[in-house]
Amino acid sequence: MRRQRRIHLAPVSILAGALAASSAPAADLYFSGDLVMSGVNADASGSTTFFSISGSDEDSSPGYGGALGLGFALPEVLPSVGSLETPEVTLRFEVEGVLGRDWELRTDGGTGFFTDANAWSVMTNAWLDVPVQKPLSYFFGRMPILDPLSIYGGGGIGLAGVEVDTTDNVSEGSTSENRFAWQAGAGVSYEFSEWATLSTGWRYLSLGEVETDLRFIGGGGALGSHDLDLSAHEIVSTLRFDFHSRPIQEMSPRRWSLPRPSLPRWKWPWRRSQGP
Repeated sequence: MRRQRRIHLAPVSILAGALAASSAPAADLYFSGDLVMSGVNADASGSTTFFSISGSDEDSSPGYGGALGLGFALPEVLPSVGSLETPEVTLRFEVEGVLGRDWELRTDGGTGFFTDANAWSVMTNAWLDVPVQKPLSYFFGRMPILDPLSIYGGGGIGLAGVEVDTTDNVSEGSTSENRFAWQAGAGVSYEFSEWATLSTGWRYLSLGEVETDLRFIGGGGALGSHDLDLSAHEIVSTLRFDFHSRPIQEMSPRRWSLPRPSLPRWKWPWRRSQGP
């Protein structure tokens, strides 16, 4: 009879363990692909031996990239702040890289400077996703087609590499710099399934000022410098895939461990084997 009672209780204990695991706060690892349309604004300054440089120009260029990130529902980590409940929002942290920006610019100074500038960026971002279903249903009633819709906002800091080649057909210069960059933006997201989300939005990217030393074409002494202050307004379309979900506690680096290989146990050849 005791053996039968154990058999009947085993499924109950398994179900209880599964329910406990499903109620644990979960986090999602994701990767995403980005398509970017980058419109740059370049303000020129500097001078040569013969004239000063000024003016501004704009150009647009496509770019591409991707990100690897971690997202989790904020109320699962911070249920309340004082007496106020934490709103139903999702917080995401990611590392993003974008390549392919290539702008052609013309600024004034003498006969005019023609500049080719391209840039890549690696950013650490934080985004906050806010579902709009509850606010909309309060005013217009529930619309199931809008349940997966969210708005997001945030920004990031990181490193950008900028390469500049410029000439006015008398002087020329080129430089390549790695420098601090930052960005901020907002947009809308639509969750097509538990693992796929499409978003589109706008962001502002600041690349700072890049200084290029000028010399006569074909060699010669220094003529001055051509400086460009670069910033961009970008339209970004992103397809995001959640590929791994685990309780938040298991995402902690303190729980990371390497597999331990099992080593054979060696016996000394002169040690006698003990009998039965």
